[in-house]
Amino acid sequence: MNHLLLYLLIRNIAAAVADSQVRCLRLLPPVLTIELGHRSQTSYLVVILSTPGPFLFFDTVDPLGGMGTPVLKRIHGQRVERAPESPLDRVIALPLAREEEATALALYLYGSSAKVRILGREHIVESLDPRDAGLPVPDVRAPQVPPFVAISVAELCRALDQEGEASRPVPGLDRQLAACFTAEDGVVDVDALLVFRDALLDGRTEFYLGTDARIGRATPIPSSCQHIQHLAHRWGPFGTVQEACAAVGRILIGTAQQTILERYRALVRKHLDNRKRLLHKLEAELSRAQTHTMGRNEADVLAAFQSQVPAGASEVELPDLYSAGNVRKIKLDPSLPVSEQIQRRYKRAAKLERSRDILARRVRETAKEISGLVEDLVERNATFAQALGRLQAAVQEHHLGKQICRNVLREAATTKQYRRFDLNQGWFVLVGRNDKENDEITFRLSGPEDIWLHAQNVAGSHVVLRPSGSAGNPPRSVLEAAAEIAAFYSKAHHSNLVPVIYTRRKYVRKFRGAKPGQVRCEREKTIFAEPKLPAT
Repeated sequence: MNHLLLYLLIRNIAAAVADSQVRCLRLLPPVLTIELGHRSQTSYLVVILSTPGPFLFFDTVDPLGGMGTPVLKRIHGQRVERAPESPLDRVIALPLAREEEATALALYLYGSSAKVRILGREHIVESLDPRDAGLPVPDVRAPQVPPFVAISVAELCRALDQEGEASRPVPGLDRQLAACFTAEDGVVDVDALLVFRDALLDGRTEFYLGTDARIGRATPIPSSCQHIQHLAHRWGPFGTVQEACAAVGRILIGTAQQTILERYRALVRKHLDNRKRLLHKLEAELSRAQTHTMGRNEADVLAAFQSQVPAGASEVELPDLYSAGNVRKIKLDPSLPVSEQIQRRYKRAAKLERSRDILARRVRETAKEISGLVEDLVERNATFAQALGRLQAAVQEHHLGKQICRNVLREAATTKQYRRFDLNQGWFVLVGRNDKENDEITFRLSGPEDIWLHAQNVAGSHVVLRPSGSAGNPPRSVLEAAAEIAAFYSKAHHSNLVPVIYTRRKYVRKFRGAKPGQVRCEREKTIFAEPKLPAT
């Protein structure tokens, strides 16, 4: 995001942000919305984290429509202690009323992607990138060249004279803005440039936003400049920077929303193609199954005229019982007795007849599933929230996009939305509270090498043993502690010892017709455990 535009925006919204309550942060990559409550009003800081951003704008409407996963829950409900300072760099810090260790919510709008962190006094308390947690707070220093919002005439002249050398450009002074004040001889009118800057800072001039690069790098440009007609992207005129940022932000949000929807559509399309291939295969098998009458008729003819069939014949012509006056040519296996061939034909005909009904049902079900998937891909003037909700429901219903679902649900797990127990030596346990949660922790939260446990031959919770760090084999003591938890959350928890089965999660599968919570596992081992919870 352009340095000058960001500086102006923070100055413009500082009063609205001050003393507001951070109600919720919702993430739906690449968009993060920060819901702020101020008296009876609700507003949103919207951060587009990566392509087509990074970009920041302020709005009274949630562009995600309440969708997304709540993140950085540590600060939900906290109050912004004072207004954020206008940044001389591209780090926006919202100072929070001190509770526990968190002191500020910081947005780093550098490069092509943004970072969002909760800062403590000396280290990063939490971050959207888990690798940042626990690291020292970055030392954000003023740029070597003063930013355009604070540069003097002499410094600006010196920076412009050094342009093209190894010096850094002036932060906030993009090429498009400088071109508006550049004469034909290539000399920049520094005085006019700074007059325009001061008018922007005082909020007493109309301006456009324009850029030849990514839309997220839009730059304020004077409305009187003819140069704006030649820019690839331009918007305006605007009277306030909040209005200007919101206008560009809504364009970027539209692009981001399509990126989000396309991520889910790709999964649904892939599944739709698989279902179409399956339907084609089922229809071919159904066509073969519908030939069962032909096989039974051949068996009847052979049985009626068995005495006329020569031994070791590979083909025979016999009177057709089902077409008077005609003969039926039947191929035979010369190595088998005729009686056995008759029995085989009857068995195959019976098998095909049974499979015909099953295949016909599966063809109907698959065709219905394909119709539903096609309907999910058609928006029909639906809002973003409606389209996304429908696609997410399809992804969840058909168990698609494990990585997308797992990322969303893992965030919930780390905030203890699921029943969780932290064990020693870097391991923790997730326990399902009901059939739905059992499926979620088994098939969406866990990895293939995690350990899955369940009390043997009795109803109980699914238990998943996961490492906090790199995967591996759990120590015996950790495995026993997990088994004790599985025994405790089972119908056998009143017994002294409970047999608990365990296996790698990759050997746990749903079977056809399985209800929520029902699974089949392989390669399981048994451990006897006392039903109890770990000491806290």
